Amino acid sequence: MKFGNKQNSSRYLAIAIVLAATATVAFAQQGWVATRIAPPKQELNSVFFLDSKRGWAGGDDGFLIRTEDGGASWTNQRVETKDAINDIYFRDKERGFLIAGNAIFTTVDNGIRWIEARRFAPAEFEGATVELYCIRFPSKKKGWVVGSVSKRDRVVDSILIYTDNAGETWQRKRTPSNSELIHVDFDNEKRGWIVGEGGTILFTNDNGDTWTRQDSPTDVTLYHVDFRNDKKGLAVGAKGTLLRTFDGG
Repeated sequence: MKFGNKQNSSRYLAIAIVLAATATVAFAQQGWVATRIAPPKQELNSVFFLDSKRGWAGGDDGFLIRTEDGGASWTNQRVETKDAINDIYFRDKERGFLIAGNAIFTTVDNGIRWIEARRFAPAEFEGATVELYCIRFPSKKKGWVVGSVSKRDRVVDSILIYTDNAGETWQRKRTPSNSELIHVDFDNEKRGWIVGEGGTILFTNDNGDTWTRQDSPTDVTLYHVDFRNDKKGLAVGAKGTLLRTFDGG
């Protein structure tokens, strides 16, 4: 996963590693156990569990592994990409998605085979490079992906794309921000939030038809947002930043 200037080590992953290391040292007696499931130099960016047994983890260079026993053992899976796998998400037990670089891959057989469904080529963006970071489906048919558009390692625009036919086709949606968008989350089919570079927070209350900026108390990059269906939300970001809202912002 690469944000902003496309450095090999992502800032989000660095934060995760620090937190994981701290948890291992400070809370080893509370149930955290470190297990290496990839080569030492392999960076892992995403993990997703469909149920208590079936899960996937993905990382740089198209690295993807799968478990059928709750993480006790893992097997490698092949995906036709050398880009970093930035996110994995299943809409239901059979249909799943992963995003890597500028491409969306899909599976219809519980993750046994992954097929490229859509690639956003530089020719579509006047020679600029697209990097996709996060995918979420608030409903069976409608899904969203966020990311950035860069030229010469400099972010020049945001990218927000959506599907309203379960991933068969994807369309771009313009947003009120040209900053890098990193994570998206919905608490129901209508209400959703996007966070990203410079403390960006975008909000929709109409199933993504329109997105508006929300006031942000920070200008640091926000890497992850999570909402429950009671409008209580959290966002985390650089420099140890954690934002909370109890009313949907």
